[in-house]
Amino acid sequence: MPNKAVWEPKGLYREFSGIVTSREILQAVLRVYGDPRFDELKYVINDFSQVEGVELDELNIKKVAYLDKASARSNPKIKIAFVTQNEAFYEYAALYSKFVEDLPWQTEVFPSLEQAREWVMN
Repeated sequence: MPNKAVWEPKGLYREFSGIVTSREILQAVLRVYGDPRFDELKYVINDFSQVEGVELDELNIKKVAYLDKASARSNPKIKIAFVTQNEAFYEYAALYSKFVEDLPWQTEVFPSLEQAREWVMN
């Protein structure tokens, strides 16, 4: 899964493509939490619009959820936007949501990057 991360003035834009695995998502998340800019982060846009498929692994999705919960203690005001029209990704989002019900971050799924950007900026 190729992915790129672009740090923006108030947030982070990540673009994923190809076949995405939950392990690769976990690795991308770990890179952000290890970055000194994390504490000032206001939003993360995860753009999955170029993804061809998703390979789910409940254990790694659970790890991402628990890392997010722990990280929210140091930065509780992040907005997380997912951009996708891939039906398989909704299964990932549903599984993730099951583990983060008490997460203080706002999380939404959008069909376009424009809609995601508008939401994170408000």
